[in-house]
Amino acid sequence: MDTQDARNVERALNAAANQVLAVVAPATSRLVRAAVTVAEDDTASTDGVHIWLPPAFEGVDVTQDAPVAIGLLAHELGHFLQPLEEVQQVEQETGAPHWLANVLLDIQGEAQIACIYPPLSVPLTAVRAAVGRNRMAEYAHELRKPGAEFPDVACALALAGRFAQPGGPFTERWYREAAYADVRSALEGADWAAKADELLNWLGTAHWTAAKELPGLLRQIIEQFPELRASPALALPFGDPNVAARGIGQAAQAEAQANTREREPMDGQERKELPVQPGPPEPDAVSIARAIRLRFAVPKGGVEVVAPGRLDRREAARGDGIPFRLDLPGRAAPRPQVVICLDVSESMWYSKGKIWAARVAAQAIALAVRDAGGDVVGVLFDDTWLIGAGWGDALLFAPAAWPTEGGTYFAFLSDLWRRYPNHWVVLVTDGDGYVPYAATPDRARTGAVVIPDGKPEKMAEICSSVIVLKDPRDLPWAMALLIPRATVA
Repeated sequence: MDTQDARNVERALNAAANQVLAVVAPATSRLVRAAVTVAEDDTASTDGVHIWLPPAFEGVDVTQDAPVAIGLLAHELGHFLQPLEEVQQVEQETGAPHWLANVLLDIQGEAQIACIYPPLSVPLTAVRAAVGRNRMAEYAHELRKPGAEFPDVACALALAGRFAQPGGPFTERWYREAAYADVRSALEGADWAAKADELLNWLGTAHWTAAKELPGLLRQIIEQFPELRASPALALPFGDPNVAARGIGQAAQAEAQANTREREPMDGQERKELPVQPGPPEPDAVSIARAIRLRFAVPKGGVEVVAPGRLDRREAARGDGIPFRLDLPGRAAPRPQVVICLDVSESMWYSKGKIWAARVAAQAIALAVRDAGGDVVGVLFDDTWLIGAGWGDALLFAPAAWPTEGGTYFAFLSDLWRRYPNHWVVLVTDGDGYVPYAATPDRARTGAVVIPDGKPEKMAEICSSVIVLKDPRDLPWAMALLIPRATVA
């Protein structure tokens, strides 16, 4: 074992755990830090603050493989957000097989944690790929057994859906891949083929189910498939969810579950990075930028006193006895950092005035922030989101695009908040659409300008400040108000 590599993995694990804790339980995260330890155990476990991971998983040395290690951590954190005791109670009341409850918990937990913290999608994929390499042959063998009945193969069918295509937490029609042609032939030739597809559909709904609904989903499935009560189980790759919150961990779990239990996991939004050749700003944007730039001017962070230092030529010319000045160090005000997100969905183009005003306002803010030495990132969004190469503001100055046919969708914000944890985020939209879970710190630094005919109440779920405008011509000043003035800390 390379000790240095192990330490690097441990540092990455602790950083990831604390980043997630800050998102789902921001109040508790200010009181305690999460700690991750690789311990000699077969499965992962947590008490709410400490997380223990096994040293080996599906043939992978966890201390040497950061993606798999972080993926295991993410999997465990998903269970931290679930009502495990309520699911177990339904399992006991209905006679539902243990493997069925576990599969539902694993699908929903991975979908939820990836929705809340999108960068964890990659290590979760690495974990599922490791399981698939190790176990898919076993699942395929079970499904090809001659004379097998539906209850006999249900567990293998469900587990194969988990790991055949590791890019997501579950795939309903995994057997349609060319690599599983023999399994497909066996399944489609069985008299219970329709029932198998129906079960896969039911399991797939866990991907879109809020944590609080999991007990009810388990109850529905076993009522629909009562024969599964006698279904034999295969070995479960992750074992049983092992969450026994104690002490401050109970507070962390209570806060995290209160913040996330009603949120349905959703897939992330497709991102496109465009090579952009920016054009000149609109003349109106230049004049507006001059009018608002003082709002973003950064005050000097030091104090100037009379003392030996640099020569003040004006004082020397006036005959001052000590024509010297010394700058005492002080904390400079932070430079403004802003992400401007413009809705370019179909409805924004119904009135040319809306999209033109949004474009001019975005350019004006970008120019004013630039003049203050700040950083601006430009994002355009509908049901996808677009950024310019290099993640700068060039997209805001590119020639206006043709109208799109996409609707308004805000799922991209989960990814954006994680990429830019210190930027102010300003949304300009006239739409209504899915909004992601917003942690308290993310909501505090996000504001929206809603122009006709948007839904300000929807924006209030994810924004601390919402301005409703009737006249798009007032956009530049409204956007400027959403970004705090620079002050000396």
